[in-house]
Amino acid sequence: MPIDPTMGERIPADDSGRTDAIEPYRPTRRRLLQGTVAATALGALGGVPAASGQEDDDGEDDGEAGGEPIDPAETIVLGGITEGWEGREPEAIAGATNPTLQLVAGETYELTWINVDGLPHNIAFLDADGNALLQTEIVDEQDAEQTVSVSVTEELATYVCEVHPSSMRGSITVGEAGDEPAQDAAEPLVPQGQEVGLQKIAGDPISQPVGMETVTVDDAEERFVVDQTGEIYHVTDDGVEEFLDISPRIVMDNDGFDERGLLGLAFHPDYQENGLFYVRYSGWPEGGEALPEDYDHLFVLAEFQASEDDALQGDPESERRLVTIPEPQFNHNGGDIAFGPDDYLYVSVGDGGGADDTGLGHVEDWYDANGGGNGQDVTDNLLGSILRIDVDTEGEDRPYGVPEDNPFVGTEGMDEIYAYGFRNPWRFSFDVSAGEEEEETEWAWGGSDSGSDGEGDLLVADVGQNLWEEIDRVEAGGNYGWNVFESFHCFSTESPSDPQAITDCPTEEPDSAPYDGSALLDPVLEYPHQIGDQVVGISVTGGYVYRGGELSDLDGRYVFGDWSAGFERPNGRLFVADLPEQGEAEGFDVPVTEDAEFPMEELQVAGSEDGTLNRTVLAFGRDQADELYVLTSQTPSVDGTGEVFRIVPPGEGEEIPPLEAAE
Repeated sequence: MPIDPTMGERIPADDSGRTDAIEPYRPTRRRLLQGTVAATALGALGGVPAASGQEDDDGEDDGEAGGEPIDPAETIVLGGITEGWEGREPEAIAGATNPTLQLVAGETYELTWINVDGLPHNIAFLDADGNALLQTEIVDEQDAEQTVSVSVTEELATYVCEVHPSSMRGSITVGEAGDEPAQDAAEPLVPQGQEVGLQKIAGDPISQPVGMETVTVDDAEERFVVDQTGEIYHVTDDGVEEFLDISPRIVMDNDGFDERGLLGLAFHPDYQENGLFYVRYSGWPEGGEALPEDYDHLFVLAEFQASEDDALQGDPESERRLVTIPEPQFNHNGGDIAFGPDDYLYVSVGDGGGADDTGLGHVEDWYDANGGGNGQDVTDNLLGSILRIDVDTEGEDRPYGVPEDNPFVGTEGMDEIYAYGFRNPWRFSFDVSAGEEEEETEWAWGGSDSGSDGEGDLLVADVGQNLWEEIDRVEAGGNYGWNVFESFHCFSTESPSDPQAITDCPTEEPDSAPYDGSALLDPVLEYPHQIGDQVVGISVTGGYVYRGGELSDLDGRYVFGDWSAGFERPNGRLFVADLPEQGEAEGFDVPVTEDAEFPMEELQVAGSEDGTLNRTVLAFGRDQADELYVLTSQTPSVDGTGEVFRIVPPGEGEEIPPLEAAE
């Protein structure tokens, strides 16, 4: 899964301050603390809270302000759940998600919140600049309670969970009894782009479609959809048929939100001849494999074979594990795999999870100003990297080969690493631009583009921490900066929500083995999570450069998305951008203002009441005609309702009803 609103992270050492010690999520600790005032700056993107909220299209939270303020004699009760704060008491906020708290200036309120889902949460009260006026310690035991006394001043603006600020955020309005705050609609920050239609090609029983691949079988194109829960489905004109089911081998939570699961699929370039395909999933050790103490699961890249008598049926008993990597946390798994135009298999690997690239399973690197991390390490593990391997050969001590021109072959670095400095690369793709020759190059993914040199741009979407999302144009040996940088901006493990906590960080890696002093490479596109009260997005989903024939206005442009503005109501977004060459893009100035110029446009969905998708955006797909698909779900939880749509001209799409009507 793409999204990781910093799940399972910052645990303070005591109630006098906060540390950045990262611990794996283990719902065993109970910490209760009366709120104490602390002047800790959470940081902001320009005088506004950096935390993203659970907002409607006009930038307001689910709990609409209006009516009388809450009586100070009543205790405010909230339920703490990752998807958003649950209003419980008083009756005015009961049932609302992230309700607006209307309070009376000069009064003191008692607020109690309950940890509903057993994940790490706290509550912090912020001013308009994103500074914490009051905050509690993090608790990670289910049903744990915290009670705080809140003295109301005009400074109060927002309440958030500091661990999950992207989803657990509500507004505070301060006034006199009887005041009814005005609600002003906000202009959209991202420019509106062209209109597209959506044609549904697959749905039930798919739950969380995280990948789509095509392959030629008996001279016909066949489409396959990867479901995070452990199944791969063959999509036909009559529906979906099961191609492979390895769900019993998958490590994941089938009821709630999870980033583990079946995450990637790639068919061998010679699938018609050899029937081989490859999958990436979260599993347990087998045979002589080992998992260090307190680690969460095992990264598994495995080879499978089609049934001997049916190329449209995978054989679950044919598994041969190629690469396994111990994963310390449940999140930041990457998981995408694809054969490049060179016929080598590329594999995305996250930084090991938690947050900030620090804590259990995150090694020390060359950058002493920050703790961690795996993103900058190339000698101890494969985390935080794009790998490149040869599945058609074997090494002396491994069941796969390594291309001789991989950047660290013959050095102290790990041979498999192709590029590094990534946090959570969620979906990547290759683009072969039109060349001078007309010969078409067939790729393993099944598409084709003009160009005969076998070279292609590798585009990777890397999910950010608290503030920024980025797209990278990846080259061999490239270092993409995490956790020295988050996107274009210096990153601080001490103050990850403050984009100006560190203003002078190194722009080159060390000039000593295994490094060579190369520059840390900037993204070719970035966007902030939020400006003012408007959420742009919180988790980028990588897509494709459009090379099809049905949407000429998209030709040569990169189509991608964002998972959702939050958990409560799925509202993923479809974006399109003209990606510059490496080194030509510029990041946002900090502080970011509402008149900032965005490097992308938002595609408008024809057939939707408000032009939006009304679903999470999990992934994109591409067929052999180079037409694109968007893979979605109606819920953020694993047990959801998945849908796969073909992106078509607006007059050819179908109605996309709001989820309330679709359910």
